[in-house]
Amino acid sequence: MRKISAMFLLMTMFCGYAASANVSLEEAIEQSAEKITGDLPKGARVAIVAFESENDNLSDYIMKEIVGSLVDRGLKVADRHNLKFVRRELKFQESGALNENQAKAVGRNLAAKMVITGEFIDIGNKEYRYRANAIHVEGDHASSARFNVNADARLQNRIAALSKQNTNVRTVDYDEDDEKPDRQRGVSEHKTPQSAGEFLDRGITFKRNNEYDKAIVEFTEALKLDPKMAAAYYNRGISYYFNKDYDKAIEDYSQAIKLNSNYSAAFTWRGIAYDNKGEYDKAIESLSQAIRLNSNDKWSYYNRAKVYVKKKVYDKAFADYSQLIRLAPNEDKEIEVLDYISAYTGRAGLVFSKAVDNVDTKNDYDRAIADFNQAIRLKNTDADVYILRGDAYRNMGDYNKAIEDYRTALRIDPNDYMVKNKIEDIEKFEKEIAKETQNIQKDPKEPWGYYRRGSEYFRNGYYDKAIADYNMVIRLFPGGEGAGKDYVKKYIETIKRRRGR
Repeated sequence: MRKISAMFLLMTMFCGYAASANVSLEEAIEQSAEKITGDLPKGARVAIVAFESENDNLSDYIMKEIVGSLVDRGLKVADRHNLKFVRRELKFQESGALNENQAKAVGRNLAAKMVITGEFIDIGNKEYRYRANAIHVEGDHASSARFNVNADARLQNRIAALSKQNTNVRTVDYDEDDEKPDRQRGVSEHKTPQSAGEFLDRGITFKRNNEYDKAIVEFTEALKLDPKMAAAYYNRGISYYFNKDYDKAIEDYSQAIKLNSNYSAAFTWRGIAYDNKGEYDKAIESLSQAIRLNSNDKWSYYNRAKVYVKKKVYDKAFADYSQLIRLAPNEDKEIEVLDYISAYTGRAGLVFSKAVDNVDTKNDYDRAIADFNQAIRLKNTDADVYILRGDAYRNMGDYNKAIEDYRTALRIDPNDYMVKNKIEDIEKFEKEIAKETQNIQKDPKEPWGYYRRGSEYFRNGYYDKAIADYNMVIRLFPGGEGAGKDYVKKYIETIKRRRGR
């Protein structure tokens, strides 16, 4: 009996059908909507989260038609005006394909029972392949519908026209006085929502516009109608977070997790809130749970790495940044490039944190430079990365390359006075070192030249060179203890304290 049940479950997870004869696009949409509706009770909430085609306008047109078909069959559809924002908030591409876990994450934030993805692709011979996938947000059940669509003159003309238009997102309004919902108007601030889902949609719209107080009101109203709506707690938590009310944000994230223990985004944002409160152990615990739920969660790896840096656990921070690099393979996509840059600059930046904490960095700078090189290869117009690489070169004593990077940063941002100061500091430092080195060469047994050069090294953080010069001062000063020797010994002790030894 168990074997039969398992086989049945496997079949229902991946069931699908294709029409034996070609159909029109409208027929494909209607038949797929009928199949989707059959999997859900009337009034259930769904979200159309991704549909691939040869252009965004065509994808949008198909999604709008699917919305209409689903609404006509009694389902509720999440407002698609918010789709790009929700995807971006989850650090996904704003458009294009999503994998199953990503689609579920979007649906979870929209309080959808089911998410719909699909594609409409040209397969040649005047035919298109239409496929709609219906994925239950919680659980493993999924189904699909697939059709071959005739690319007749009417469809080809429509596709050509859509390719020339601006995308106009059509969304579900909730004016129940209308015989059919007006899908053009979407969420309105002037109409009172009639369901928890509609309050959620309007709250997300306010959140999207950074109107967090208004968003909190809407999410609270949603929870009055549906106290078990985890998405409302999550979204209200985000609003509290951006209002810097971290305690309330954490409380809401925790309630969302209590209602849905698979809510990985709630674990992530709770970790970020704990980080902002300085509760680093709790932050790591929450972010680690998010990663356990989704081992490809780049945003959680990135934030956990930053917390590890604050705790000075540099080996674990390095491991998380390295994992983030492995998880961002698609360099042609803008958000993936940003992931790469964040990972490379974050991993390279560990050398500065370690230097501040007086951790040995002898073998770290070459690796840091290599990471900065990768970040610049991905985006050569980011002045900050050039500045950071310049700082690394400066700390390595390669002043020419440091100045070259600072000047490149100035070409990108000519008004950055701090970079100008860095160049002036290097030029002044080099001049002072050259002058004192020349004085030492003229009279190698005169201690004050070593003292002045050592002090210049000390002020600029070159402690090994400073100690070498200070030791020369001690050796060259005549007689017993004196003011000069006492000063340099104090400087050496200061360096040792800073290094923790």
